[in-house]
Amino acid sequence: VDNRGKGESFSPTDLLATSLGVCYLTTMGVAAEDRGIDLKGATCRVEKHMSSDAPRRIVRLVAEINFPAGIPFDKRGILEAVALHCPVSKSISADIDVDLKLHFPDGQDMEEHTHHKEG
Repeated sequence: VDNRGKGESFSPTDLLATSLGVCYLTTMGVAAEDRGIDLKGATCRVEKHMSSDAPRRIVRLVAEINFPAGIPFDKRGILEAVALHCPVSKSISADIDVDLKLHFPDGQDMEEHTHHKEG
């Protein structure tokens, strides 16, 4: 519970994390539809890590996307590239580490570290 909240509602930082996941799924969904790929049943979970020092801020986001069966292997790279260019992802500060993990039922997972702090 940050900033004297009661934990009864979503925090602004929760909404940022949620926005990232929704943006990934939306942009991939558009690209998939254009290519005749069915993403029905895909889910995204975003884990938010906050700083322990002041000022309180997000320091890391880990997004995990689980895909349904049947995504052609040769189309997976396109979906990853589209996700990495979603507007929310491109709006997040480079001070926030962002990890994107794509999980497929056949075990051929993909992982991308999209931001990292210099120094």
